Formats: sequence, C-alpha cells, structure tokens
Amino acid sequence: MAKWPPLSIRAGAKGSASQPLSRRGNQAMAPEAYHADGVKRLEDMGVHEVMVEFRDAYAGGDDNRTLDQMLAEIDTFAEDVIVKSRR
Repeated sequence: MAKWPPLSIRAGAKGSASQPLSRRGNQAMAPEAYHADGVKRLEDMGVHEVMVEFRDAYAGGDDNRTLDQMLAEIDTFAEDVIVKSRR
C-alpha cells in the first residue's frame, strides 16, 4: 500500500503546518482522524472537519457486519476519539 505524504504537504496551496489553513472549507480525510491526538494536531493546522470511514470500501467483497456491529464501531469511535479530543 502506498504511503501518503504528511498532511502538511498534501494541504498544498491551502496551507501547511507552519501556515494555518483558512477557516473556510478545511476538511481532512487522514489517518490522524482516527486518534484523539491526531484530531488535535489537525485542529492546530486549521482543519475543522474530518471524514472517517469504518470500512475499507476498496477492499471489495460484501460487508457482512450487522447493524449492531456498525453502531458499536461508531460508539467506540465516539468514546475513543471524539470525547477525548474535546478534553
């Protein structure tokens, strides 16, 4: 699997780690979004919205998870990432 460049490089013309992104339309879909510390780092860079997925859509195959399993993943993410990143 290809390794993505650091977010500050991917931000390109919109900004970098040393130059905050503007407050309008700054979204990230990055591995940092799956950990509370990463969310805080993104926020420090000016990102105010992150997108996460709970399934690798590129892996192919059927998604055999039950609704209860999917909801449990969302609950775990809320407890481990959202709540901790707001402290």
